This record gives sequence, C-alpha cells and structure tokens, in this order.
Amino acid sequence: MLQIITGKFFKSKDLIMHEGLGIAYSNLRTYQPIKTCIASLEPAGYSGSYVIKYINQIEKESGERQAKLVRAGDTEIIDQFLLLCMFGLRAFFAVDRAQVATNCRIERHHDGDRSLPGKFVPRFFDPDVLLLPNQIETFQAFISKVLSLRRAPYELTIRYLAALRDALEALNYNVDLAYSMIVYAMEALSQSAVPFEPAWGDYDPKSRGLLEHSFQRIDASIADEIKASLLQSSHLRLQQRFVSFVISHLSDSFFGVEAPPMAMGLRPSALPRALKNAYRMRSNFAHSLKNLLDQIRTPILFDSEMFFWEGEPYIMLRGLLRIAEEVIRVYVNRQESVDHEDFAWRSNLPGVITLEMAPMHWVWRHEGLIPEHAHPKLRGLLEHFEQIMQSPDALPDLRELMAKYEVILPQSVLRSKRAMLAAYWLYNASVVPAGQRPGYEKVLDTYRSIVQECSPENLAVYLILHRSLPWPADDSAATFRTYQAERFNPRNVRIPRLMELSLMAEIAKMYLNADRPEQFEVWMKEASMEASGLPDWQNAMDNCRRNRIPLDWLSLFDKRPKSVASPATANSESPPLVNRRDLHDATERRAYELWERRGRPTADDQRDWYEAERRL
Repeated sequence: MLQIITGKFFKSKDLIMHEGLGIAYSNLRTYQPIKTCIASLEPAGYSGSYVIKYINQIEKESGERQAKLVRAGDTEIIDQFLLLCMFGLRAFFAVDRAQVATNCRIERHHDGDRSLPGKFVPRFFDPDVLLLPNQIETFQAFISKVLSLRRAPYELTIRYLAALRDALEALNYNVDLAYSMIVYAMEALSQSAVPFEPAWGDYDPKSRGLLEHSFQRIDASIADEIKASLLQSSHLRLQQRFVSFVISHLSDSFFGVEAPPMAMGLRPSALPRALKNAYRMRSNFAHSLKNLLDQIRTPILFDSEMFFWEGEPYIMLRGLLRIAEEVIRVYVNRQESVDHEDFAWRSNLPGVITLEMAPMHWVWRHEGLIPEHAHPKLRGLLEHFEQIMQSPDALPDLRELMAKYEVILPQSVLRSKRAMLAAYWLYNASVVPAGQRPGYEKVLDTYRSIVQECSPENLAVYLILHRSLPWPADDSAATFRTYQAERFNPRNVRIPRLMELSLMAEIAKMYLNADRPEQFEVWMKEASMEASGLPDWQNAMDNCRRNRIPLDWLSLFDKRPKSVASPATANSESPPLVNRRDLHDATERRAYELWERRGRPTADDQRDWYEAERRL
C-alpha cells in the first residue's frame, strides 16, 4: 500500500487525498525529524515516541463507480513504512510501546525468560539507539529506491523485510526458529534469481569422496552419467542456488570497512561452506525439528560472527543477520527503478479478495462458448442443483446454452462431450416440456454410448434424477475412486460435497443389495468421515451402518435449513422445474408398464425409461 500512494500506478491526476497520522514507538533516540519522499518520522520528545505523517492518496474512479472508494490501507501504510524504518535505521519500531519494551529488555523477566534478543544481535535491541553519521541520508535514499522498484520486486522486498522482523521477534522465545526464518527469507529471495546448475564440486564433500573412490572401479563414462543423475537432485539445486545468490549479493566492503571488529568475523573463503551448513540446519529444523548447534546459543560466542566446530564453519546469528541485511540492500540497488508502471493497483488494496461467483450469475452464458468450457459449466450446474435440493430456487434458463451444445458437440473431444451431454440431459429432464430443447431425446440417442457409460458425470446425473445407478457396484465404485483421485484437476468434473456423500451412500446401497455387507460398511464409514462437520448426515450414516440399512439421503437435504431463494438470473424467464420426487415415481411406473408391454426384454432397459420421460 505504501508504494500505491506514491501515485506511480495512477493514470490521472484526479486524486482523493487525506492527511494520514500514525503513532509508533522505538528504541531510536533522536530529536531530529526524519523526512522521506513518502512520509515523515517526527519525534515526540526524546522518549522513543514518534508521529508518522503521510498523504494517503488514491486515484478517483471514473464512470458510474466514481468516488465510491475514498480511503483505504492506513494500517498497511504505517506497517510498511515502519519495516523500512527498522532496517533503514537499524532500530526496533512498533505501534505498541509494550512490544518495544519487551524486545529491548536487558534483563530476564522470570526464570523461564531464557532469551534476550539484544544478546544475539547488536544495535536492533539496544535500549537506546543513536543515529550514525549520514544515516538519515542513507535511509532516505533507501526508501526512495525501494519505492521506485517495479511492483513484483517491491512486494518481494516487503515480504523479505517482514520475515526478518518476525525472525528478530522470535528471538524472544525460539532461537532455532529465528535462525531458520532468516535463512528461509534469503532462500525465498534467491528464487528470483536465474536457475542454478550445480557442478560435481558442489556435491557434499564427504559423500563425494566416497563416490569418487567407487567411481575409480567403473568406466569413466558410466561414472559421469551417475554424477549427472545425482546433480539433478532438487535439494542440491535449491541449496546451491541459495549459496550462490547470497555470495553474489555481498560486496567487497562487506568484508572490509563494513565488517565490525571482532575475534572471528565472516571470512569469504569459509562462507560458502558455512552457508551450506546454515541451509542444512534450517532444513533439519523445518523437516525434522532438530535443534541448531548448542554453540549458536552460547553467550561466550555472541560477539563472533562465525565459529568452527569439528572442522566445519558455522555462522552465528549476528553474522547471519548482517548477511541478510547486506543481501537485501544489494538486491534493491540492483533492481530497475521506474517512475510509472502499468499495474492494476485496485486489486491490491488491503481487504480486497477474489471469490468465485455463484453459478446462477454465469452458468447460463453462451457467448464465446468453446468445448473447454463444458466442465466448468457442468460444475456450476451441479452446484446450483445442490442448492435447489436444499431450498426452493429457480433454475437458470439454459436453452440457448443447450442449443450451442448441440452445435459444438460433434467436433468436441470425448471428455468435453461427457460434460456437455451430462448438462444437456440433466437440464432437459428437469424442466417442464415447454422449457426443453425440441427433440432433445434424439440428441441423447445419437450419443447413447457416452450417455450410458459409467463416468463421474453420469453418476451425478443419475443421482440428481433420482434414478438407480445402472452399472455393477464395483464399476460404480471404481469410477468414483478415479473421480476422487482426479477431482482437483480443473479440467475434470467436480461434484458438490453433498452430492458426493449421496453417491457414496448409493454405492454402499448397491453393495448391500448385492449381499456384500463388508463393502457396505466400508463405504458408509468413509462417507460418514467425509461428512465431517455435518452431524445430521454423520448420525444418519452411522445409524444405517450399524443397522445395515440404506440411507435415505434425499431426506437429509430436506432437513437442512431453508434459505431465502434469490432470482436465478437476469438472462430470461426461467422455465419451472418439475417435482423431481413425483416425476421419478411416475416415470418408474410408466417405464415398468412399457417394459411389460414389450415382453420384459433383458437388454436395452434405458429405452423404456427415456420413452416414459418423454410421454410424461
């Protein structure tokens, strides 16, 4: 938000402007106001209290939406400015006075207070921090440079600084966590670099020595192939990218005039190995909860940036933080500065989130329709049907969409045909004849093989139309398992949750009817677990499992709280829905009559059902 109010993303000078004020506290002691290009930090006495002054400006909206948004993001503006103050002035800042007092304490408050942040890192947590010569000018230049970055590196810089701040505060209670957070912040920043291709010399020296001994006994070409395979390790690539990135962002002066006097400072010859050890300790802590070396918490070493243990170099916290500060400084200075950038800043305002639009607002749209839209359309239609099953609602008028389906079906691939035919069948079988597409039964008959196959799309259709699944239980179960494994692929169908539970109950019933009670219990138990958070469903499922009776899942829809029905869509008058329960019973009776008239044949049972639906 701080970068947004600079105005570099605005296209006009028609702005809404407000004076902004904030209060902050710090261990920085100065009487001198600090003014930057975006805000000023003005001391209120010498007690560490400061007033932040800035101009919160946003571009007026044009057209019908003009001036609806007049102010946003003051909290974020202050937070980001304080982040820049903290690392630009190397002092601790917060909007809570108690937070400053806690982090900058010099004595333990109680026996369990094991960690004093000021013991691990210099200056940041000193009780009284004074400005250094030329520090204000350096800070002002730092702020200007950060705000001039393109949006992507700016956001990465802010996230990086926030991670470092959180790491410093973590020193109050978990040194291992603080150390690991600093490493992962630099690792995250390194992901902005070009991919790193490790060489054989980057492989772990101990393992490399053992392998080299073995390679001497095999052909050199085979050894080279093995080396190339080992170098494909993603962990090795990430580690080496981290090490290479950090070293490339350390200036010569970092090891020279900027290095503080101490017995054991950071040494460039040992740094690559020390960074690998830091990365390894971070990985062990993150993945195995293994603690860092005890020496990192040892007070006698706090005044050193590096130490050696069993011949290996390790970086102390103060050294790691100095590296992290230098890395971000160099990173920022190497980025391109721009005065203006085309960026959709309104979507980045605090509190703005993106949600999926309810299907009733888009599922009926047919403009620009292509076969790849079939599965999202079916998903939206299924979600709308689930809503209808829970409370009275109207179905959008999909006749124009169905007409488009008839046109593009022949040239579509099989997976798109499945989704289109499922929606086509479901819609036309659910509205009164006046709302159906003329001759829709002939269209379904043209694609009879797809309509009759056991697919996730057809499982959902049979469920909503209250028809028993016509496939063997094992086939239905296998199809549902495949659906479960692939449902999160956006190119595949996604069935709403309550329909999934109902399908599982239907499959369980099929196993019960097939006299396979063990499979009935497996499916009902799994369905009950999947119904987590729905006590009515779980209780009903558990009761059915105990008594080995099928679940009347439709009654559970009827018991759910009814919501106020909202208009289906503005596209046209929606055709009324048929009463699905009554239609199912009537269709079943008529289909049975037709089947009997045909002499009770053993094949082509779908024919009588289609004919019964048509006549009704």
